Amino acid sequence: MEKLILISRFRSPVLTMKEYLSFSKNVLIELVKLDSVFANTFSWAGNKKHRISGFGNDYSSFEETVFSQEIWDEEIRYSNPDTGNFNCTLDSTSSIGFLNSYSNVNDNFLNQFVVRISAGGNKGNDIGYINIEFPISFDTKYYDYFFVKQLMLKIIELVDPIYAVVTTDNFIDLVELENTDFWIGWFTYLRKQNIEFNINNLIEEEFITDTDQGIVLTLGKETISSNNEIIVSKAIALRNELLKLNLLNYTR
Repeated sequence: MEKLILISRFRSPVLTMKEYLSFSKNVLIELVKLDSVFANTFSWAGNKKHRISGFGNDYSSFEETVFSQEIWDEEIRYSNPDTGNFNCTLDSTSSIGFLNSYSNVNDNFLNQFVVRISAGGNKGNDIGYINIEFPISFDTKYYDYFFVKQLMLKIIELVDPIYAVVTTDNFIDLVELENTDFWIGWFTYLRKQNIEFNINNLIEEEFITDTDQGIVLTLGKETISSNNEIIVSKAIALRNELLKLNLLNYTR
């Protein structure tokens, strides 16, 4: 079995460091509502002491705790209300936004979900992302069609992405296409509606899910594998059809 990863891309507003951390906190709290596997959260920035206990159910000091871990980049000149101060503060913005990683456990890497959140660049109309790496224990509960689908729908609900996919590194290698921004995976979300009439000869109706802003296309209930030639061929056929509809690149 291959490790799954959920990749999402969304238009991010300009955020201060504190606003970015508040956004991240909300994402993590919403994941707890999805499944108890996310009930505790560990921030993986510089301060190793935090990894001992995690946040548990207490996010009251989340912003201050994560900021104290020095998650900023010392080579970046940050923008501040005090225009002469280029250091990172909770009120800072950044040309490249902010990034941090979180996990549900701090010592058992086999059972670890890793959540990476990037957002907030001050150039305007920047792309943010939430990426979730699945545990390499390959627990069938978390590699199950219904769990993965609910996780995908939760991320869609939270950030209204332009694009999201659940895939594996090996699967990407087989189906990616030069000069396209988006890959086809086990689950693929596109921020378009009413395209199922163009692809319903490739995707069965039960595996097409409409959302408020887009559509989720699924290759089937079986977890994808780069060794499954039938699923790989199906993904490539879907990719080619979506390419004809100009749906595999960002709309500038």
